[in-house]
Amino acid sequence: MLHQPRIGASVAATAWVTFAMGLAVYATLLWQYSHANSAIFDEGEHISAGYRYWQCGDYGINPEHPPLVKLWTTIPIRHWQLGNFLTPCGRQLTSNEDLIGDSYRLINSENANSLLWKTRAFALVFPLGLLVTVFLATRMWFGPLAAAIAVVLTVFEPNLTAHGPLITTDMALTATMLLTAAMAWRFLDGPTLARALLLGVALGCAMASKHSAVLLVPIVGLQFVADFVMNSGAGGGRLALRLLGGWIVACFVAAALLWSTYGFRYEALPDAHAQGFDLAGELQAAGMTHSLTGRALLAMVHMRVLPGSYLAGLLYVQAHSTRTAFLLGKELAKGVWYYFPIALSIKLTLPMILLLVVGLLAPWVWKRYPREYLFLAIPVVVFLAAAMAGGINIGVRHILPVIPFLIIFSAAGAAHFWSRSKGIATACLILLVAHALSYSRSYPNEIGYANEAWGGPSHLYRYLGDSNVDWGQSLYAVRDYLQKLGIHDCWIAWFGMRKPAEEGIPCQSLAGPFYLEATDTAMPPPLPVHFQGTVLISVGLLDYSLYPYGKFLHRKPDAVVGGSVLVFHGSFDMPEVAANREAARGWWLLNHNDATGAVAELTAAQKHLHDPTIVDSFLAWAKAVGARPGGSNR
Repeated sequence: MLHQPRIGASVAATAWVTFAMGLAVYATLLWQYSHANSAIFDEGEHISAGYRYWQCGDYGINPEHPPLVKLWTTIPIRHWQLGNFLTPCGRQLTSNEDLIGDSYRLINSENANSLLWKTRAFALVFPLGLLVTVFLATRMWFGPLAAAIAVVLTVFEPNLTAHGPLITTDMALTATMLLTAAMAWRFLDGPTLARALLLGVALGCAMASKHSAVLLVPIVGLQFVADFVMNSGAGGGRLALRLLGGWIVACFVAAALLWSTYGFRYEALPDAHAQGFDLAGELQAAGMTHSLTGRALLAMVHMRVLPGSYLAGLLYVQAHSTRTAFLLGKELAKGVWYYFPIALSIKLTLPMILLLVVGLLAPWVWKRYPREYLFLAIPVVVFLAAAMAGGINIGVRHILPVIPFLIIFSAAGAAHFWSRSKGIATACLILLVAHALSYSRSYPNEIGYANEAWGGPSHLYRYLGDSNVDWGQSLYAVRDYLQKLGIHDCWIAWFGMRKPAEEGIPCQSLAGPFYLEATDTAMPPPLPVHFQGTVLISVGLLDYSLYPYGKFLHRKPDAVVGGSVLVFHGSFDMPEVAANREAARGWWLLNHNDATGAVAELTAAQKHLHDPTIVDSFLAWAKAVGARPGGSNR
C-alpha cells in the first residue's frame, strides 16, 4: 500500500521533468526553424495588414483573416516607418491585388529579414502555449504518464513545427482550440461563473484567430449536451440550465473579445466618410442571398452583431470555398472529401499513426475513459467533417487544429498499455524515438515533411502541393546548396515572395508567378526561349496549369533542395516560359499607364502561352485603356 504512491510520485515527477525539457527543446527548435526558412507566401500579407491596423485601424485590409495574430505579431514593428503601401491608410478598402503588391514590396525591402524575425519571435507564443496546454490538459484527462508522452509527440510533430513560428493564423487557432476544449472541460467539472468567463476568453481568442473557429460555438454546445446525456442527466434541470447559461455567457464574452480586436468599431475603415464593405451587394453577387448562410450573414449585418470586417471575412471564406487542388499527381478542379485523410497519412509520422490507431481503436481505452474520449472526439469529428465537406484542399494546415487532439488520443492509448509489461513499455519508447528521428530527417524543412511510407520529403511533391510542400520557404536552403557546390551559372523559377537576388543567389530569374512580377518596382526583364545549365524550379510552380512548368513534374530531378526545389541540369527550349514573362511585363506596363506597351507584350505572350486565356482579360483591359483619351487606367 505504501509502494504505489511512490510509483505515482515518480511518474508525476518524471512528467514534469519531461515537460520542462520539452519546453526548452521546443523553443530551441522553433527559434532555429524560424531563422532557417525564408518568408512564406502569406506572411507578407499578414504583416502588412497588422502594421496598418496599428497605424490607423484600417480593417479594410485582409478581412478574410481576423486581427489577433496580425496585431500581436506586429507589436515590435508597429512604430516602424514602412513606405511600401500604395493605398491611403484608412481611406479606402484594400483589394487583394493591392495587398499582394504591398506585401511583395515589403518582403523585398531593405529591412525585410529583421522585420520577419522580430514578428516570428512574437508568433512563438502560440506553439509554446500549445505545448503548455497539451501537457496540462492531457495530465488532467489521462494522468502524468500520458502527459509526458504527449509532450514528446508534440515537440517532434513536424506539422506543428512547420507552422509554429510563421505569421499565419493556423497555429493560433490550433493552440486556442485546444485551450477552449480544456476550459470547457473545467467548466463541466464545476460550472461556475469564473470558469464560464475563462471559457469565453479562450473561445474569443480562437474566433479572433481564424474564421473557421466559429465551429467551436456549436462544438462546445455539443460537448455540454453529450456530457449531460452521458451522465444520464445527473443534476437534473438545474444543471442543464447552468450548462446552458455557461455556454451563453462564454459566447457573449467571446463576442466581446472579438469586438475588442476590431477596436469596438463596426465600420472597417476609420474614416466615417469612406465607403466600406457592401456586404448585401456582395452576397447578391455571390448568389448567396437566399441561402441559409447568406440569410444568417445578412441578419448579422442588419443587427451589427459582429464587426463589419469580420462579417466580410466570413462572406469571403464562404464565397471562395472551392479552389483547384493537387493530389496524388493530378490537378483537381475542386476539392474532394478524401483529400485530408490522405494528406494526414502522408504528413504524420508512421509511429504517430501507429500510436493513434492503438489509441482510437483499442476498446479497453474507450472503456476506461468513455467521458474523456467522447468529449475529445466531438471537436475532431466536427472540424474534420467540415474540412472534408469543403472545397479548399490546399494544405494539411487547414486541419492543423485536430492534430493536438490526435496526439492526446495517441498518448492516452500508449499510457494505458505502457504499464502492462516491460515489453510494451519498451515498444512505446522505441516508437517515440522513431517519431523524433523521422522528424529530424527533414528538419529544418518541416513544411516539406513526408513519412517514409511515401518516400520521404524528396518525393512529397509527387503527391501533394501548395503549403504541404512549397510555400516559398526554401530560399535559404537554395542559397546554401549553390554555395556548397560553387554554382554561379544557373537559372531559377521561384515561387515565393522573397526575390532570390535579395538573398545573394546568383541565378538568373525565370518566370515566376506573373501576378507578383507585375507588382514589382521595376519591370521584369524579357527572357530567352532557350536556356541551359543548372535550372532550379520551385515545386509550387509544377502543380497547376496556371504556370508553364508542368512538364518537369514527371521528370526525375538531379537533386531536391529542402523538399521543395527541384534541380535539373541540361538544355531547355521553353517559349512558354518566355511568354509567361511577357504576360507579367504587359501587366506591369498596364499598372504603369502604358497601354500601348501592354498590348504589345500581352499580344506577343498569347502566341506561346501554355494557356492563352490567362491574359485575355488583361489584353481586353489594355485595349480599352488605350482607347480612352490619354490612355490612362486611372
